[in-house]
Amino acid sequence: QDFRGRDLMVYFGFIGSELSRAFLRELVGVMDRLPREMTGVFVTVDTERDTVAGLRAFVSWIDPRLIGLIGSEAKVGKALCSWGAPAAGTCISPSPVSYLTSQDGRCIGHFDHGCTDDDLDAWVEVLTEDDER
Repeated sequence: QDFRGRDLMVYFGFIGSELSRAFLRELVGVMDRLPREMTGVFVTVDTERDTVAGLRAFVSWIDPRLIGLIGSEAKVGKALCSWGAPAAGTCISPSPVSYLTSQDGRCIGHFDHGCTDDDLDAWVEVLTEDDER
């Protein structure tokens, strides 16, 4: 899928994780509070157990605005590395952060889950400054 021209919030996790569910719910709450529309993207890191149908049902259950992505183990591994997301060999673990990109594809930062109102205010500033560029 082509995401050019969209602001993204990207999260790596897997369907069977309660932690992923909690983080995605939080991500949706953050999306609702930011000053411009964001596209939430969930990338599954469990390429052996998660399926396209399961992923589609999972993200629509969390929030229909989310987009779910699945790929080969090699492609997901490459995506993890390019984002700087934690990956430890075959150990699958949900990421404790979400990554934000601007419409031109630049990574403008990340936020930790469990962020406070002050953290969100800081992100509003970052996005506003990015709009002014």
